[in-house]
Amino acid sequence: MIIKIQSCGEKLGFQWMMLSRNYCSSEATRHITDPTKTICKIMMSCPTLTLDTALDQSGVRISPEIVEDVLVRFKNAGMVAYRFFEWAAKQQNYTHSVKAYHAMIDSLAKLRQYQIMWELLNSMRTQRMQNMETFGIIMRKYARAQKVEEAIYTFNVMEKYDCAPNLAAFNGLLSALCKSKNVRKAQEIFDKMKDRFEPDSIRIVY
Repeated sequence: MIIKIQSCGEKLGFQWMMLSRNYCSSEATRHITDPTKTICKIMMSCPTLTLDTALDQSGVRISPEIVEDVLVRFKNAGMVAYRFFEWAAKQQNYTHSVKAYHAMIDSLAKLRQYQIMWELLNSMRTQRMQNMETFGIIMRKYARAQKVEEAIYTFNVMEKYDCAPNLAAFNGLLSALCKSKNVRKAQEIFDKMKDRFEPDSIRIVY
C-alpha cells in the first residue's frame, strides 16, 4: 500500500488554483453575456461600414436601457453612434425611447449634423414622442454653436410640432442665448415676447 502525503501548502495551493480558475471562468461568462459590453466592444473594433453585420452576427438582444447606455457611452464617437442607433431601430420587439432619441439628437448636434437631427425630430413627431426637453436640447445646441437664428427658429416652430411653447421653453431659450454670450439678442427677444410670456426671474445684464 502506498500512502501519499499531501502537505498543507500543496493543498492550499490546489484550492487556490481551483478558486482562481472558477473565478476567471465566471468572469469571462459574465463578460460574454453582458450585451452592453459586447456592443461597445464591437463598436470600438469594427469599421462603420461593417458595423451592422458585426452587430447582427453577435446575436445580442437589446432593450431601451441597453441602447440608452450605449448611446451615452458613445456620445462623442461621431457617426458610429448613429449607425448603432439606426441598427437598433430595425431590431424585433424594440422601439426607441425618448431618452435614446434625446441622446442621439444631442450627439448629432455636436457633429453639426442638423439635417439628420431634424429627421429624428420628425420621427419623434410621427410617434408623438416629442416634448419640451426635445426642443430645449436643440435650442441649447444651436445657441452653443452660435447659430442664434436657428435657436430662435426652433422655439418658433414648436407649435407646428404639436408642442406649444410655454414659460419653461421661453426661459430655456433666453438662458441658452445668455450662456452663449448672446445677451443682446436675448434682451431683444425678451422685449418682443414679454407680453406673451413672463419669465420667472431672469435678469439680463450687459
